[in-house]
Parts: sequence; C-alpha cells; structure tokens
Amino acid sequence: PGNADSKWWGPNPPLTTVHVPMREMGTEAARMLLDAIESKVQEPLTVQLPVSLIVRGSTGPVPS
Repeated sequence: PGNADSKWWGPNPPLTTVHVPMREMGTEAARMLLDAIESKVQEPLTVQLPVSLIVRGSTGPVPS
C-alpha cells in the first residue's frame, strides 16, 4: 500500500487512462434533471464535457 507503481499493487507498466470528470457529470445531470422538472419539457439533450488522456508507460511507438 502507498506505492501504486509497485509490482504488487499497481500495473507494470502503468496504464494509459482517460480522466472523466465525474463530479462535473453529476452536477450537470442534477441541473438537467431540475430543469426538466421545473419546465415539464422532456426534450433529449446532449452535453459534452472535456476528458483528458493520461499517457503513461503502456503507450508508446509501435515496435518495428
């Protein structure tokens, strides 16, 4: 515990991941729900939130 990069507790090599803004997703979903309740309108909505690619050791050039 405490060292996420160790062979026992973490991936080796560290995996590339995508950061998804979970708090912002929840906030936006709650806002949309309250707006729908207040206006009684049930139109489908699309909301795009930014995501970030976290490049780590599992990403690299294709071996030749």
